[in-house]
Amino acid sequence: MPEPDVRFSLANERTLLAWARTAITIMALGFVIAKFGILVREVRGLTQAAQDAVHFSALFGAALACTGAVALAFAAAGFVRLKRGIDRQEVSFSPTVGLVVAAVLTIVGLLLAVYLLVSG
Repeated sequence: MPEPDVRFSLANERTLLAWARTAITIMALGFVIAKFGILVREVRGLTQAAQDAVHFSALFGAALACTGAVALAFAAAGFVRLKRGIDRQEVSFSPTVGLVVAAVLTIVGLLLAVYLLVSG
């Protein structure tokens, strides 16, 4: 059996690194959204609406942080699976990670938009 082409392994690694950057960005956005609730609370004072803003911001921020962490875990698992396939020269592609992350981010984004419209 001939050696697998190293370019495939390098492309697989670049894909993992791209997913890592994406996951970090999603988690950072979650952190910013969570901390934005604290700013809203300080600006509005200690009203019930301000406390709700902190709660919902923390909820959305945590959802995004978890989405980023789960995306990175799935990307790492996909990297290992694809690496084994490359080594055996039996490569198959699965778009599952991208589709799951896109679906979760769509749902979180829509919920965030509704929250911003209602609280605005």
